[in-house]
Amino acid sequence: MPALPEVAVAVRRATAADARFIQQLSVVAFAEYDPHAGRTTANMMLETHAQTLVAERDGKALGFIVLHRPSPGALSCKRHRRHA
Repeated sequence: MPALPEVAVAVRRATAADARFIQQLSVVAFAEYDPHAGRTTANMMLETHAQTLVAERDGKALGFIVLHRPSPGALSCKRHRRHA
């Protein structure tokens, strides 16, 4: 079996320029669980100690994660909360 080519994926902090991508991907990924997925994700990103990272390849965003720092030196991935 031939070896697959290495494809570099970079992870960086999200910027304001990523907002539209994150909102759109949130809707696609979470809409079946939360009809307000874009807004819910935006609110999670604004929480105290939240850090949003974006994965990209060749300058194109592929995905994101919102991490929270519950204590110094620790990061956790918070579950996406469903609105009632």
